Amino acid sequence: MNLQSSTTYSFRLIILFVLLGCSSSKNIHFSTGKSSWPYTEYQRADLYTFNETYPAENETNLPETSIMVQEAINPKATFSSELEPYDIQNIVEILNQSSDLVAKGLSKCFIPRHGIVLFNSTDSIVGHLSLCFECDQIVAVPPIRYKKVSKENSVWKEKDIKKAEYDIESIEQIVLKYNQK
Repeated sequence: MNLQSSTTYSFRLIILFVLLGCSSSKNIHFSTGKSSWPYTEYQRADLYTFNETYPAENETNLPETSIMVQEAINPKATFSSELEPYDIQNIVEILNQSSDLVAKGLSKCFIPRHGIVLFNSTDSIVGHLSLCFECDQIVAVPPIRYKKVSKENSVWKEKDIKKAEYDIESIEQIVLKYNQK
């Protein structure tokens, strides 16, 4: 990506954040349609934390790897906050334009410490994300249909890695502002 296209991309992202941030209503009905994740409508998103103290001293158990366990919110998860509509919309937009490197992770630890659960208007769960900002991996259910999919056993291009890092860092900045409240 050259400097001009990088600047244009950054400018468009800033405009998107500003425009989405202008919304003040919490009762926004998000219609993502069938072409963008989570491929169904959702009404709200809740943020949870888990694996907060993993690994504990002399830990022998494996970490939790999902915000959901047997179709219910992980009982070891702690509710943090309802996400503002513009923040979850930003996360969804970032995921929809990212590559599959965010699902594969840029290293292999995968000890997610944050989870986002999406609910429809009847409070049924329609999607969820388990986020590990240590290995830069996001697992989504339903799985994201990435527009750019890397081939197995292929060498990742540096520009693709940088883009995945940027996307995950952008999502991390949104999520972490809720931990500071």
